[in-house]
Amino acid sequence: MDNKATPIISQFLQQNETLIWAGQPKKGIVFEVVDIFKTILVSLFLVLIYFAIDLLSDISILLAVPIGIIFFSAALILGVGRFFIDAELRKNTYYGLTDKRIIIVSKMYPKKVQSVYLDSKPKIEFLPTLGDTSTIDIGLNEPTGKRGMVSWFPNFKGYTYLYRLEEGNFVHKKIKELIR
Repeated sequence: MDNKATPIISQFLQQNETLIWAGQPKKGIVFEVVDIFKTILVSLFLVLIYFAIDLLSDISILLAVPIGIIFFSAALILGVGRFFIDAELRKNTYYGLTDKRIIIVSKMYPKKVQSVYLDSKPKIEFLPTLGDTSTIDIGLNEPTGKRGMVSWFPNFKGYTYLYRLEEGNFVHKKIKELIR
């Protein structure tokens, strides 16, 4: 068990509940295949900004400069900043598995604790990645919305899955055992 996650998850344990595992998503900057698509979109957005600012500068430089700064900043956040924002969000997310439920604690704004009770028999899907981590989808649609959508910040509203776990196989097997 992760020493940092255990005391945080332990605060939210109910009476007669036993903590089986506690951990966090992989720390640091994480790249995924979908990031190629997102980078292409941001590059096209930057080209569009360049041409729009060029046209606006012919009309008024006082109009072109502030609009250029705003849109270039947005492109910079979507293109590069999102990796750092996501890393910070994951650093402040904690997961716990007890004999009764899965606990997801987000210590970023908005601070929240999410519980998925195992007796409700949630749909559990194991999603291995190319690296040394895996993701466990808990099968909830909220709060992140429908699956398949391109999300610029995957943890912004809170995970409905256990994201990028290094002990994903162990956790997945334990969840399946507890559901049965």
